[in-house]
Amino acid sequence: LKTTPQEEDFLYLADILKRETRGIDDDVTKLKVMTDWLHENVKHGEYPPNFNGNGVANVIRGGMGNCGFQSCNISAFAELLGYKEHRLIHNREEWGAPGMHTFAEINMNGNWILFDPDWWQYIENNNGELVGIREAIQDTSQINKPEAAQFIYNTFKDKGYKITPSWQTTPM
Repeated sequence: LKTTPQEEDFLYLADILKRETRGIDDDVTKLKVMTDWLHENVKHGEYPPNFNGNGVANVIRGGMGNCGFQSCNISAFAELLGYKEHRLIHNREEWGAPGMHTFAEINMNGNWILFDPDWWQYIENNNGELVGIREAIQDTSQINKPEAAQFIYNTFKDKGYKITPSWQTTPM
């Protein structure tokens, strides 16, 4: 049986997800593990001439990717787990943000959760629960990464962002 390149990419990503999350039942924990895995295995750097950023599987195979690629990567793993509602938040200095960065928010059972394999990985409140943008900026003293919350707060206060549903930018 011959598989298409798209099927091969799907199987490649599904294999990574299965291998890295073996024995874990909770999907939030699975995405946390995958965020950490991406943080360790896909790095910023100068892209070689043969780098192929066309699709999540190619980026992961190449082992290199910036925040935009990483946001697409974690969104693709969320998609494999059945979470189809996710968005990419793009922050740009020229729009009023304190810096340039992109991260993902994934809707898991009605709660938006921030995942950022590139910089922050994820943000937890004092109870150890993962939070999304709204919770992160409400009270920065209640979360484990106040510098991330401050960055996000300043970005949203100054409207220095654009939100893109990741299905528009995440080719599997």
